[in-house]
Amino acid sequence: MYKEEQFRNKIIYYSFILSIFVVGIHAYNVERYHLAGKEDWFSRLVLLVENMVRGWADICVPFFFIISGYLFFRTFELGKIRDKYKSRLRTVVIPYIAWCTIYYIYYCLITNIEVLHQYLGNIQVVPFEIRTWIKWIWVEQYYTLWFLKGLIVLIFLAPIIYFVLRKYCFVPTGIFVLIFILLCEMEILPFDCGYINIYYFVGAYIGINHKDIPKIRNRKLIYIAVVILIIAGGIILAGGRLNPFMILISCFALWEITNYIEYNRQPRWYIHISFFIYCTHDLLLEALEGVFFLVFGYGSIFALLDYVFMPLVVVGICILISFVLKKYLNAIWCILSGGRG
Repeated sequence: MYKEEQFRNKIIYYSFILSIFVVGIHAYNVERYHLAGKEDWFSRLVLLVENMVRGWADICVPFFFIISGYLFFRTFELGKIRDKYKSRLRTVVIPYIAWCTIYYIYYCLITNIEVLHQYLGNIQVVPFEIRTWIKWIWVEQYYTLWFLKGLIVLIFLAPIIYFVLRKYCFVPTGIFVLIFILLCEMEILPFDCGYINIYYFVGAYIGINHKDIPKIRNRKLIYIAVVILIIAGGIILAGGRLNPFMILISCFALWEITNYIEYNRQPRWYIHISFFIYCTHDLLLEALEGVFFLVFGYGSIFALLDYVFMPLVVVGICILISFVLKKYLNAIWCILSGGRG
């Protein structure tokens, strides 16, 4: 079994790696470079590579939800709900409002400056006004921040989630709730669960009822994990997308297959900035990819270079920005990172 420090180190490393893959999701450029319409072998190869990486990257955000649900509920007590809300106000709500505001101002500027707006296609002009800002925060938030808005709703519903998922008289009634939500998300049952996210609920269920299970290491389970990942890889290689059930068990398989690592080494400071990378990356990626495309054009080789190297460049810039903020503007860093790192 992992010691608590090892377990926390593993969470930090996982979060950082997942954030890099999230950047890779948004670096997907098949449409921009018209790769699907090209017949040469190299373009087909680039298309295959991007689709395979994207298929695996589909696991990242669900994994974030599982981790978030687990971490919130592993220490949850109804008597301390006020402290939980206060903590998440600082780590989730305030950063969400700050990042929505940053993206709002950014789009106000680029859509109201004619020289820039002409390169944005059919994007509507965003007006400078309080009403639009408030609407931007809750109704039309920048699309990469949907994860945080969903998380805020789920945090607000924490007492209800706790009562629904906890065991009663040793009967795991929450299992039936998880099965119902999973069937809804797989569109087997004709119900819309909205923000009730199966991945967050699974993490919450484990945190409430089996908080020590993620710390347990069992080498025998690695063989099962390998089989699951081979099946998932076969689905992706065949051009398919993983359904919610396959994503769920693939998350557990990935967790299990890395359980032999000790995680004794303390993560370096930049490994802690996964939240900052998640919130920052798309603004940088959008701008850099746009410049790259204007300079080099439609070639498939440039599509591959764009897809492989731009995420690395963006993560490097995020690390540089976070270093400057932490060192010289620490108050701003604490707001934007939610006090992380």
